[in-house]
Amino acid sequence: MSPLNLVPVQQLRKLLNRPVGYGTILTMLVATLLMTSLFWKSQTPEIQVYTEAINNLVELKYFDMRMERELEAVRQFGMPDLQNFRSAITVLRDLGQEYGSLSLENGASSGSIDSLSIQLERQLFTRIGLAERLMSSRILMRAHVDSLQSAWTLQLSQGQRGVYGKLDTLQRLRAGEVLVPPQDSTEFNQLLVINQRQQAAFQLSRESQVQLLADELIARYRLLSHDLLLSKERVTRAFYILSLLSLIVVMILAARMKK
Repeated sequence: MSPLNLVPVQQLRKLLNRPVGYGTILTMLVATLLMTSLFWKSQTPEIQVYTEAINNLVELKYFDMRMERELEAVRQFGMPDLQNFRSAITVLRDLGQEYGSLSLENGASSGSIDSLSIQLERQLFTRIGLAERLMSSRILMRAHVDSLQSAWTLQLSQGQRGVYGKLDTLQRLRAGEVLVPPQDSTEFNQLLVINQRQQAAFQLSRESQVQLLADELIARYRLLSHDLLLSKERVTRAFYILSLLSLIVVMILAARMKK
């Protein structure tokens, strides 16, 4: 064996023959503490919270669209599925409260997420209250419109041509037009005033930012989940490296103890 090859072997023999000192014990202690902290870091539950928040927001978007479909039906004086509407309202309330609890559990992980979450909750519960008021008031108005149309159709069949213009206005009303009422206080014109206010409320409901806010939060939670997964991969690699180093140190200590 050449002299160059003997150098590492001699150095290893010296290392193994060296007595166990406080430095070695301290190194083992530090390595153990680092491994423990890395293991604790890898067990953090943020990824589960992020996944639950994303699932919650996806469901929220779905039931918000279901509620909007029923609102659009009643806006056009159609017959909404009230059971579907009420179930969507109930689920949306539950999802809003559940998301609020998830946000609190998540803590202040991101100021932008906290701000968006507060906006979403406010917009959602405001939209739910507006939808309930619109649904009940529009159903009452639909009954009134049906009653007027039946009465005026009967009058038209009896030769009263003066109601023809009113029937035409009712058809335009059913088509969703926002009609400007004349400046008088007849019952029909009051109905047009109510329709004008309701159409403005429907427009306000359609301009709700619930869907956009939910999409933005989903994107941010997915980004946080991706970053967290990358961090956990790095932690896992560091844990394996420390484990290997600790194993080498233990083997060296075992060899010294035999000496």
